[in-house]
Amino acid sequence: MVDRILLGNSGSGYDLLVSKPGIDVKTAAAGQLLLGKNTGAQQILASDYTKLAGPPTVYTNQTYTISLPSIVAGLSNLLVWGILYVVNDYAPTGVDSSQQYVPGYPCDGLFQVVNGSLIITSNLGVVAGTTNYPTELWAQWVIFRFQY
Repeated sequence: MVDRILLGNSGSGYDLLVSKPGIDVKTAAAGQLLLGKNTGAQQILASDYTKLAGPPTVYTNQTYTISLPSIVAGLSNLLVWGILYVVNDYAPTGVDSSQQYVPGYPCDGLFQVVNGSLIITSNLGVVAGTTNYPTELWAQWVIFRFQY
């Protein structure tokens, strides 16, 4: 049986290493590791599904700021994954034969962490929604930290 987990001094510093099955963690090359030494280990710091705007209207090219937990402030090696969803209710009082109901479709956006806040810029491209046909803008996002 081979050693597959090492927690502590790995020779080049302190680390948590996990090797692939059958590979000794103490002699494993980087490509033989499941965790540690440039394997892209990630820690999820924060995530949410956040309503940004609406109803009734969502405007073009708006910027939204979301305060993040204090653990995020001052950290480096951050990656933000996110997508914006426009949610329309074209027939709030019944079936509207002239419109197709669209529960949500993605739109373009920019996600970045700046000074402990998540800054989301919507590149929606159109003004969407009215009082009769309300629209909301939602963001689903996850913030990762690499190689902590």
